[in-house]
Amino acid sequence: MGAKSLGATTGRILLSHITPNILSPIIVLAGMDLAVMIMWESALSFLGLGVQPPTASWGVMLKQGYTYIETAPLMIIWPAIVLITTMLGFSLFAEALRIALNPREREPDE
Repeated sequence: MGAKSLGATTGRILLSHITPNILSPIIVLAGMDLAVMIMWESALSFLGLGVQPPTASWGVMLKQGYTYIETAPLMIIWPAIVLITTMLGFSLFAEALRIALNPREREPDE
């Protein structure tokens, strides 16, 4: 309201006041959603609805290793471990970004 009374246009208010305040939550949300999107892509590829087998995907690797699970269990264990590690890494990175970009979460400097 103060910027509007000083004669600022709507575009100026959006760029200088609103955008800086919504930028950090959007970055954190994108980081957290990245782990979920990786999971969805691998799940759809495992079911045969995602990328097709010549293209590399963790879901395709899990599906191909599933047929040999009794004879060669490492064919499914290693892609699953890498998938879980990647998803956990993106989630932890997004959580660290959330803490770093939120001034209320930071510990006070002594």
